[in-house]
Amino acid sequence: MTTADPRWHHVPLPPIAGPVEGLTAPAGDRFYVVAADGVTRVTFGPPPAAEVIAIRGELKDVYDPAEGWVFAGGHWHMVHGEADAPTDAEQPDDRPTLSSDEAELCVPDTAPHPAAGPFRTAEGGWGWAGESEGGEWLAVGRADGVQLFRRADR
Repeated sequence: MTTADPRWHHVPLPPIAGPVEGLTAPAGDRFYVVAADGVTRVTFGPPPAAEVIAIRGELKDVYDPAEGWVFAGGHWHMVHGEADAPTDAEQPDDRPTLSSDEAELCVPDTAPHPAAGPFRTAEGGWGWAGESEGGEWLAVGRADGVQLFRRADR
């Protein structure tokens, strides 16, 4: 069974135009999203902010979709998306999902905390969750959007 996890609170993000191709693991105070309008840098804040740093026409200089890497902030970051999604048979039991209104993080009752990594959504699409260093933030991305959660005890 999967239930809403009270240890994580949803933090609204500014809109990011979809569809989302993938996102990077949170590092420091940020992560990056590759989506319809280009590459967006998301910073944790407060308050969280989203800024397009490369528009779609400029992606060839910063994003290699064949290899799954984006160059941002002076470093290469691996982009996690559809290519990482497990098959239904490989679906991990400890991956988080989102409630139907996307306002709650749902974690399987058997998992002590949400595990980072790829997962299949209930609709059969890709999903990926990444936790920040120190475990304060959790970014959850799917083709239809990105959600940010913060640990309730921070």
